[in-house]
Amino acid sequence: AIGLVVDDALVVMENQIRRQEELGEDPRTAAINATSEVGRAVTMATLASCVVFLPMLFATGLAGVMFRPLSVVMCVTLLLSLLDSLTLNPMLSSRFLRPHKKSQNAVIEKLYISFEKTLVRMDNGYRDLVAWVLESPKKVVFGSAALLAVSLLLIPFIPTEFMSEQDSGQIEIVVELPVGTRVEVTHTVMQAIEKRFKEIVPAEWVTNGMMWRDGSSSQSSMSAAMSGKSGSSVGTFMASLCPKDKRSMTITQINEKLRAEMADIPGINRMSISGGGINAKLIGSAKPMSLNIYGYDLAASSAFAERIKRLMEKEMTGFKDVSISLDLTRPEYHVVIDRAKAGAMGIPVQTVADTVNLAFGQNKSAVYRESGDEYDIVVRLRDEDRRAEPDLENLFVRAANGEPMRLSNVARFEKKPGPLQIDREDQQRLIKVEANITGNDLGKATSALEKRLAEIPVPVGISTAFGGSVKEQKESFISLIGALLLGVMLTYMVMAAQFESLVVPLIIMFSLPFGFVGAIWVFALTGFSLNVTTFIGLIMMVGLVVKQAIVYLDYALQLIDHNDWDVKEALKEAGRVRLRPILMTVSAMVLGFVPMAISTKQGSEFWQPLSLTIIGGLIVSTVITLVLIPAVYYLIYGKKHSLAQTNTP
Repeated sequence: AIGLVVDDALVVMENQIRRQEELGEDPRTAAINATSEVGRAVTMATLASCVVFLPMLFATGLAGVMFRPLSVVMCVTLLLSLLDSLTLNPMLSSRFLRPHKKSQNAVIEKLYISFEKTLVRMDNGYRDLVAWVLESPKKVVFGSAALLAVSLLLIPFIPTEFMSEQDSGQIEIVVELPVGTRVEVTHTVMQAIEKRFKEIVPAEWVTNGMMWRDGSSSQSSMSAAMSGKSGSSVGTFMASLCPKDKRSMTITQINEKLRAEMADIPGINRMSISGGGINAKLIGSAKPMSLNIYGYDLAASSAFAERIKRLMEKEMTGFKDVSISLDLTRPEYHVVIDRAKAGAMGIPVQTVADTVNLAFGQNKSAVYRESGDEYDIVVRLRDEDRRAEPDLENLFVRAANGEPMRLSNVARFEKKPGPLQIDREDQQRLIKVEANITGNDLGKATSALEKRLAEIPVPVGISTAFGGSVKEQKESFISLIGALLLGVMLTYMVMAAQFESLVVPLIIMFSLPFGFVGAIWVFALTGFSLNVTTFIGLIMMVGLVVKQAIVYLDYALQLIDHNDWDVKEALKEAGRVRLRPILMTVSAMVLGFVPMAISTKQGSEFWQPLSLTIIGGLIVSTVITLVLIPAVYYLIYGKKHSLAQTNTP
């Protein structure tokens, strides 16, 4: 808001000093007349900038959570700046702002005269440009339309993603060895990972040291906690690096090198390398690509997940670290009851299940209370009595006649692999196929995967849906598109109420598409993606790009309505008078975003695309507005002498 809060005061003060120097008014009279003359324009421009933030207050999903405070702060700040520009600023200007007096310093005076002559030539030059535009308004409109059409052709080439991945300086490597691997073997693998890491990452880049752990618990790392993996076969390596401006490689580049160097370490079943960015914290998934597979039959769902994994790894490019959330490598003993034998002996199936659960699981039998604290008392076999398969086979169950019966007499035992855990979502069993994305953006990768999935027959009883960043991106984009359209509508309504016309605001809205043209060019030239952050920039731009057209056209309408000027002459004079405040306000807004645009510090990945999007939109829309708005207005009202006769809907 730094560049925005001074805009209204700039317009008022420029008009005041112009009236003092050109019309010879005293400071007090100039302050009153200048504020009255531009009061409607600055009020309309500020309200237009504020109303675009109102829909963001009701945005859903993570976009609403992240940018709702920004909307409140911007609205309050802009409204207070408007109040200042119409009250306090004119009062102070009437006291201290005086016309230019010849300076005693010859150098300063010469510079002032030279600069003023340049500005006057620029004002007159723009007046002549408007005169040329009014002679060929259709050429200007068609030329602008052609520019818009060509720019729209670039949209399919713009990358899209949920959120720009930030270089936080954090590296996390999670490796999984075969289930049951001894912790000593995992320890050896983690030592190899540490050695490879030190070969790639210089020691001076590591700030807070590095740490690794073999035999991770689900709480030892973010990735482990998200995946639910734990045990002696899981190892976690973490390192914290210096800020990105103090090293020659980004986290993404370092991760790619680590991935290539560690691929040949023996014994690793799965490996995931992430940068610990904001996406993982926001959506609860360390990998941006996530395909959810729903189905009750775990065997069928697992086979389908494996097929998709092979597709992503071997038949498609851009997917790395592809993994499946369901791990069927955990050895299990399945007790298969012979119901005929059990029924003949009067042993219910539930009795067998309860007996096995009591012996090898545990059963809460009582509660011990002491000093207000409660402790559960559980019953189960001793550790030495439940270590191997014979312990299960020799377990006794009680028959109907009260006689104990060996479990092996009524059941057989099968050793099968089983899942470490079963995930559920919306009361459905869920398997996730997750992957990191390299060399491509999330939007194109999702589209490519959707096309390939359409070619694969889905088994009966199984359904698929995208999750993770893909799901959040779709939900956020739908919400933000609604906010953008509502912002455009509210902006139009504000201008229609102020101008008391339905056509004039529509003319001003012609400058809006060219703000998006500037943003498209920024995306095309810089390679930035369209994500939630840059989408917020587009919404903000709706209220900013119409400011210049409002300031210009409001003065032209005053000349036409109150001074009976000819339309053509009014448009030319408005261009001469309003060029300076337009350039001043645009410069203030652009310069206010420059520090974020050129920043290379940590977190710049988040704000740099937003600021460059707004800068590009402001510059392009201002250039086009200065020639397009006079042309469109003249085409509609050129042969009429009074707007009052024509603006009745």
